[in-house]
Amino acid sequence: MTTNQQLNPADFHRSDNASEPVQVCVRLRPAVGTGHSQEALCVRGVDSHSLEVHNWRNEKKIVKYRFDAFYDQVDIQQDVYIGSVQPLLSHLLKGQNASILAYGTTGAGKTHTMLGDPDHPGVIPRAVRDILQMTRDASKDKCKYSVSVSYLEIYQEKSRAWYK
Repeated sequence: MTTNQQLNPADFHRSDNASEPVQVCVRLRPAVGTGHSQEALCVRGVDSHSLEVHNWRNEKKIVKYRFDAFYDQVDIQQDVYIGSVQPLLSHLLKGQNASILAYGTTGAGKTHTMLGDPDHPGVIPRAVRDILQMTRDASKDKCKYSVSVSYLEIYQEKSRAWYK
């Protein structure tokens, strides 16, 4: 690549193969407050894998990004779980590991996506429920499982264990 060549973020996308060792999934949080119409948003979903960022200073400047999965403002907790986390669980019973990482600025919706609330559980309570059910079902075949889970937060370069 020459130094004059520009990188296009849309060129850096992964395959749709669920067996990829790392998957990047993005969830667009609903706009906060009132008066935010779809036309006023600078980030818009294109499809289930892509989003575009509009430059509010230059309407013609649009940057597109592609991910393994993209969840729009209308997607609910269950959509995120079924599409991005649940497929990992079958690998756990085969002795493989899985990690789920939420990354973003303060207020971006990480805790909501990971934990949710009693009426709309996030991906962690859903995964724990399903893992325990899978091990109960598999135990009927006289298999024994040991499950270990950790959940931690890193904020301002300090880590805090939530569950161990």
